[in-house]
Amino acid sequence: MSTNTAVKKVKDLGASPTPETGIVRAMSSPQEIGTLPSTSPSFSFPIGYYELHPDISINFQLNRFYGWVGDDSMLTEMRGAVASVNDYPTFTKIILDLGEKALARHEVLKGAYYLRLAEFFLLFSDPRKLPIRQRFVDLLLDHLQIAPSAL
Repeated sequence: MSTNTAVKKVKDLGASPTPETGIVRAMSSPQEIGTLPSTSPSFSFPIGYYELHPDISINFQLNRFYGWVGDDSMLTEMRGAVASVNDYPTFTKIILDLGEKALARHEVLKGAYYLRLAEFFLLFSDPRKLPIRQRFVDLLLDHLQIAPSAL
């Protein structure tokens, strides 16, 4: 494809290269691109880092998975459930239990990410690892209404 053809395609997409560098700057303001209707529910990622557990590795992972779900009730649940946990096997069991309870309450996104959090701490040799990962994927695809055939 020639440079002129590429620039035309970029302009057709609503972006323009700067004259000085030729680097494409995507349009980002609403005035430039117009307002597009949203078909998904509103979601904003949580901001901040919480002290959820004294073990920095566990604390980091709790924060990371909370950040993907954004449900503030997770902070209270996780803090209370794992406060006195000092080893990964116990932690994993408790988080798996949280996941099952969330799924029983039809809190699919929360339950799925609890399962994924527990799976993160399982050794590869643990026979539960791959089935839990697959269950997470299946739950997430269903929750996001993505057909497995789309992958």
